[in-house]
Amino acid sequence: MDTAFRYGGGEFAIILPSSTRDEARKVSDRIRRNVITRVHGIDISVGIATLRAGDSLMALIHTADTAMYWQKGMRKNNE
Repeated sequence: MDTAFRYGGGEFAIILPSSTRDEARKVSDRIRRNVITRVHGIDISVGIATLRAGDSLMALIHTADTAMYWQKGMRKNNE
């Protein structure tokens, strides 16, 4: 079951257990477009991670967090 929740502060997590990486990217792009369209002056950065056999939950969160901050930095550099 897909699940969304507030992870902390201004961070949210969406768990898509049956989605591919490409499908997760499409979901995140759709959410980002909706946020930008509906909330003037707000943008979001998204980090996508895939849970692999043997990975811990903390490793998954770290991977997603690293990807999110990388994307955030790329956007800031392009301003």
